[in-house]
Amino acid sequence: WDLLQFVESTEMHVVKRREVAADAGLAELLHCAPGQAWYEITILRKLPQEKVPLSYLLVYLRPEFVDAVGPEKVFTRPIYSMVEERFGVRIVEVRQEITAANLEAGMARALKAKEGLAAMRIARYYLDRDGAVIEVGIGYYPSGRYTQRSRFRAQSAEGAGAGHG
Repeated sequence: WDLLQFVESTEMHVVKRREVAADAGLAELLHCAPGQAWYEITILRKLPQEKVPLSYLLVYLRPEFVDAVGPEKVFTRPIYSMVEERFGVRIVEVRQEITAANLEAGMARALKAKEGLAAMRIARYYLDRDGAVIEVGIGYYPSGRYTQRSRFRAQSAEGAGAGHG
């Protein structure tokens, strides 16, 4: 799967919505000040034909943009694109951090996986043109359910020194 295919072909099932204030641990994860208010949406990402979810996703949205997300229980569009459309905000940069994690009990239950199972944690930070973080998405992908592939190609060495001397 490439990222766009993945986003377009999966469904996001909303499990819970709530307002939160970032405690020390969450502030570190979201790269924000402790006490900052966020709107947290808990989502299970699924392929339409599959019973077992692909990932457990926590989306943190700045409270002033919460009206971009309707009351629907299932989304197929990325939340950042709904924010862009509703508020005229432009996301110009996405920063991504990938690390390993272990599934906590609640996540494991929701994912139909074993507690403590290894998972890939992908955090994405969506920034506007002023560099402000509009949304943070933190996805937990249990071992064996998702592969992220990247390809890096070296620049051609031909002509690297041409025209000099």
